Amino acid sequence: MLGKVFRRLFITFIILSQFLAPAATVSAVSTLPAQYETKFSQNNIVFYHPGNFQEKCGSGDISIGGDTIEEMIWSGLTSFMTEEQAAGVMGNMTHESNAFNPVQHEIENGGHKKHPNMDLFSHPEISYGIGLVQWSFGRRINLMNYINSNGPALLKYFNDYETYSKEYTINGEKFLTLAGKQDTANLVSMELSFLRDELTTKASYKGIFDQTTVKDATEFFLKHVEIPKNADSLLARRSADAQAFYDKYAGSGPGEPIEGCEDNTTLGNSLAEVAVKLAWPNSDGTCDDGGDIINWQSYKTRCYDDIKPAYKEAMERLEGSKPLSYYQDCGHFASTVIRSSGADPDFPSSGTSWMQHYLFSHPDKWEQVDNKGNTSNLEAGDVFVKSGHIMIYTGNVSSYGNNASASQGERTGNMGNIYFSSFNIFRLKKADTEEKEES
Repeated sequence: MLGKVFRRLFITFIILSQFLAPAATVSAVSTLPAQYETKFSQNNIVFYHPGNFQEKCGSGDISIGGDTIEEMIWSGLTSFMTEEQAAGVMGNMTHESNAFNPVQHEIENGGHKKHPNMDLFSHPEISYGIGLVQWSFGRRINLMNYINSNGPALLKYFNDYETYSKEYTINGEKFLTLAGKQDTANLVSMELSFLRDELTTKASYKGIFDQTTVKDATEFFLKHVEIPKNADSLLARRSADAQAFYDKYAGSGPGEPIEGCEDNTTLGNSLAEVAVKLAWPNSDGTCDDGGDIINWQSYKTRCYDDIKPAYKEAMERLEGSKPLSYYQDCGHFASTVIRSSGADPDFPSSGTSWMQHYLFSHPDKWEQVDNKGNTSNLEAGDVFVKSGHIMIYTGNVSSYGNNASASQGERTGNMGNIYFSSFNIFRLKKADTEEKEES
């Protein structure tokens, strides 16, 4: 009994000494959504490993959420512009695309009636419009090539005019019903990614990001991006619709993620980033229990028996429904992080001895890092393992600590401070990262 007490006191001393020691300075390269930037990215977390585990929403560059087509568009636009600007774009977009049909064909004005067998990948001289913004001329061809490169299976929706775009009978909500949430989200993600790239690279479009009111954003997009011949006569109605979108959705947040897209839109796409998102931030000795900040040493069952929702969802996607003991296990936590991030989908699901063997046995994926007893040579995402425990170094996350782990029978995933006794340290090879980025 005394031996156990002294061992715990020794570990506590080691943890405190690491917490008080100056942290190594590392550069932060973040892929986190904007709302996490201050809390995580500016605290020396290095995110270096792009994930390729689950199918992405389209190009994966735009996060899509919500249940309706309007919510999807709103969630995507507000990921890279203000709510006022997003509303202005939507006020135009709804009229251009028959209420947000992402594969809407232009009907009149040199559209489908005049060119019923139009090759959407050719004829830059023809004004035939397509999609949410009715991209036409060379912009239409650029969009089609973009989708062909990032999601060629989705071209079927553009090619089947009778089913998905006939006249103006298929609006956005009907398309969503026909195509399903995941494919709709994929299309919306790609088209908004394409639009974002246009708006940020073409000089005459960039002014959209200077607009501060719904009306000004609507007018700018109409006259500088859409540029119809009768712009002034269209402005009043589009401004009214834009204001209605703003009144309806401003402050509503991004909405729930779409099934099949969660891993890259909500968890993130790096090992360290996912580790932080799946762990409770309890290294300061307290936890938030239903709004009450309490000391976890005195109330462990109130703090650590709870499972962070993001961790529960990630675990269930990999393993199905599991009892609490699975979440209170360092091996299952580390495996969920490593596999969900896309770092190594083949990583063992449990068993620290087997995990250590796996890391030693796969030098093609993992390289061993010297254990110097301090953080001077570590990078966020480094895996600490020995027979009996495994944890993930995250870099300093403010007062939350610098490692994420769980403990059998005691706590689910939480942040703490790294300690070095008897651990082997492994790092995912960056050469493997570069290879995945090129594939």
